[in-house]
Amino acid sequence: MRFDLAKLHVLQPNEVVLGIGSNDLCDISSDPETVGSTIITLIDRLPVEFSVDWVVVCQTLPRKNQPHPEYNSAVSSLNSWLKDTLSTKEHATFWRHRGLARPSIYSMRIEFI
Repeated sequence: MRFDLAKLHVLQPNEVVLGIGSNDLCDISSDPETVGSTIITLIDRLPVEFSVDWVVVCQTLPRKNQPHPEYNSAVSSLNSWLKDTLSTKEHATFWRHRGLARPSIYSMRIEFI
């Protein structure tokens, strides 16, 4: 996982919303807890280095076309780990996208983008 945080010095946001972790889990050798720990390291840096008051970590979404057979299982493990770990953080929360794991319509068609 690579952090490109230079823009935060310029923008100076009060809140940051992260959609993070899915690309890391595409590597079959990636461990969800290791990916999660790296995300937590980033979350803990944001208030100290950039004066961010609140961080929202969005649920990593499963994929219909998985990059490897264990991908969706790793996503589920990462989400559970993040939800539990973030419950103890005063400056961060976990956001679950309701309905996106099994949408009633396929919204990724070109006319919806």
